[in-house]
Amino acid sequence: MSRLVKHAAQSPAKHTTPKGDDIYICRCGLSKDEKGLCDGSHQKTQGEDAGKVYSYDDALERKEVSSTV
Repeated sequence: MSRLVKHAAQSPAKHTTPKGDDIYICRCGLSKDEKGLCDGSHQKTQGEDAGKVYSYDDALERKEVSSTV
């Protein structure tokens, strides 16, 4: 079964570890990092129009979704 998951965030969340290191957690859903850390893929979301829904393929090519069920 496949799912369409909507992510509205276009930037990562900064988190400071107990050791004082800053890490960035993916919130856009496009990162290929296995641990969910930001890999910069959110930059592909720049230019999205508010109120529209998009899907991204494995090559991070954006396509507008005309309807969702």
